[in-house]
Amino acid sequence: MQRNRVRRPTDGARAPWLAAGVLTAALLAGAGAAAQDETADEAAPVAPPEPPEALTIDIDGWQGGAQTVAGQPNQISYCGVAREYENGVTLVIAINLEGFSNISLVNPDWSLTPQEQTTASLDIDQQITGEGPLVNAGETVRLLLLGDDNALIEALKRGSTLTLGIEGESYSFPLTGTFNALEAVNECLAAAGPFMEEIAAFEATLAEAAGIEGADGAAPDGAAAPDGSQPAPDVPRDGIPIGALNEFLAIAGIEDVRFVPPERVPEGPLELLHIWQVGESLNGALHQRRRQSEDVALEPFAEDYIGRLTGECPGEVTTELAPMEVFHDRFALQTGTLSCETEEAASFLAIVFALDEFFYSAFYHESSRADADAAAAESAKIAALIRQLAGSSQPPPDGDAPADEGEGADDTAVPDAGDAPDGDTPPADGN
Repeated sequence: MQRNRVRRPTDGARAPWLAAGVLTAALLAGAGAAAQDETADEAAPVAPPEPPEALTIDIDGWQGGAQTVAGQPNQISYCGVAREYENGVTLVIAINLEGFSNISLVNPDWSLTPQEQTTASLDIDQQITGEGPLVNAGETVRLLLLGDDNALIEALKRGSTLTLGIEGESYSFPLTGTFNALEAVNECLAAAGPFMEEIAAFEATLAEAAGIEGADGAAPDGAAAPDGSQPAPDVPRDGIPIGALNEFLAIAGIEDVRFVPPERVPEGPLELLHIWQVGESLNGALHQRRRQSEDVALEPFAEDYIGRLTGECPGEVTTELAPMEVFHDRFALQTGTLSCETEEAASFLAIVFALDEFFYSAFYHESSRADADAAAAESAKIAALIRQLAGSSQPPPDGDAPADEGEGADDTAVPDAGDAPDGDTPPADGN
């Protein structure tokens, strides 16, 4: 275990990282403020656009439609359909906006171990066969990741029977009605993008009418932002989409997540891609950089980012880092903790550094010192899932930070974090 202590002069100009909930809470509150003042301008719309009928599906025994990102009811993540069978299992077929799909099995009588991973075999009319990774997305949900295999979706549409083999058990599902149901899913996906654009335009109109901010997220009429900074240019961020991140966190077992809208994530040295809140006391954040070479250079990335975090603390920083874990000579993981001690407060941060096929990532959860165990536990879930997806059968290194409590899993490759993994977490009730 590597332990470092750095003391900085206290000038009162900066608060620890995400300010132990203050910044995130303010951003979350501001995200909904524009929609609350519909009377600020008589010319503003009085109601948001009505969702198109295509976002709700009920056809040939299949029900479902569009599903949204937690905490963002107007941010659609994927479309899917579900059907309950006589064996007590509900079959869910879902496709996200990036074109990745999955099959889920939901049974309220199951008592699965969340995050456990195995391999499932798949057969459609003995014409399409294969196998893929299966993850327990909850105590009653099993999630089979299909990736962007359009041929498999076509086979589901036109086939007669789907058979899944899982740990010696066989599950058969007649594919009655799947052609129309999956056509409806495609129509739902096609309608989702335009509908979200209409919602965004509506919210921007309300915000401008209320004098809160411009349609591009800047202060009205090009004015300076509340912190005195000038509006940043509207540059697309390079990294995992918010919907895929939401799914990744859900599979990891992190619950009660609310995201700060991406346009409200502040600029600064930490270069945060996404910020979220877990419950009432924890803040989460993600920083990503694109991988530029085949080198496994996670430790320099971690050192650089810890330096950035240290630079944002106006007091004394204590850092503890576990040894780097390398998988298949290509992917890597490193965990640690940081604390920022000032005369007024103490902030704790549990961080997970990861290297996948395309990105260097820094996931972290921050809290007050009193909630340090909770922050460490949430980051531990991320580390555990990354180990599983990386195919690690080794335990965490001795003396690892509290954020490393997961066990290994089967030998499967790490997916791009932007795929998170290749699919979406279905609703627990199969809808």
